[in-house]
Amino acid sequence: MTSLRKNTDRAKLAVVMLSVMVGLDVLSAISSFMQYQLLSDFLDGVFFSEADGAANDLRESIIGAVYTLFYIVTVVVFIQWFRRAYFNLHLRTQNLRHSEGWAAGAWFIPIFNLYAPVQIMMDLYKESRNVLRKAGFTEELDLPTNLVSIWWALWVLGSITSNINTRMILSENLNSLVNGSMIAIFAHLLSLGAAITLIFVIQKYAKVEPLLSDLRSEIDSIGQNTED
Repeated sequence: MTSLRKNTDRAKLAVVMLSVMVGLDVLSAISSFMQYQLLSDFLDGVFFSEADGAANDLRESIIGAVYTLFYIVTVVVFIQWFRRAYFNLHLRTQNLRHSEGWAAGAWFIPIFNLYAPVQIMMDLYKESRNVLRKAGFTEELDLPTNLVSIWWALWVLGSITSNINTRMILSENLNSLVNGSMIAIFAHLLSLGAAITLIFVIQKYAKVEPLLSDLRSEIDSIGQNTED
C-alpha cells in the first residue's frame, strides 16, 4: 500500500506565509487609510503638495508590489499543502467529492472556485474524522467545520470586495478613488480575518493528519501479525 506523504513541513511553511500576509494586510490597510485621508482632505479643500501626492503613490506602489509578491508565494505554498493533504486522504478513503488534482486546479476555474475548494477542505475535516472513528479512534478530534465555513465566508467576501476596489481605483474620478481607498481598507481587513482563520484551519488539521499515517502503521502491523 502507498504510504502517506509527509505534510508537516508544508503546513508549517503555509502558516508562516499566512502570518506574513496578516502583517502585510495590516500595513496595507493603514496605507489605504492614509490615502483615504489625503484624498478626503483634498476634496474638503485642504491643500497638499505635489511631493505629498508622489510620496503617497510611491508608498502605495511599494506596499502593493510587496503584497502581490508574497501573496503569490503564499498561494503556491498553501496549494502545495492543500493538495498533499487531499492526496493523503485519498489513500485512506474513496468517499471524497473530488480528485486530488482539483485541490490545486479548482482555485483557477470561475464559478467552480466559489464552492469546490471549501468542499475539499470540508472533506479533509469530515472524512478524516470518519476514517479515524471507523478505525476505532475514540479521542475527541478538534476539527470544527464551522471554522472552515467562517474562513470561506471571509475569503469570498474579501475577494469580492477586492475586485470592487480594483475597478474603482482604475477610475480617474476622484470620488471613486476616495471610495476605493475606503473599500480597500475593508478588503484588507477581510483578507486579514481569512488568513488568521486559515492559520487555525491548517494547524488543527496538521495535528490530526499524522494520525492517518499512524493508522496505516497499525493496520500493517496487524496484517504482519496475522501472517506470522
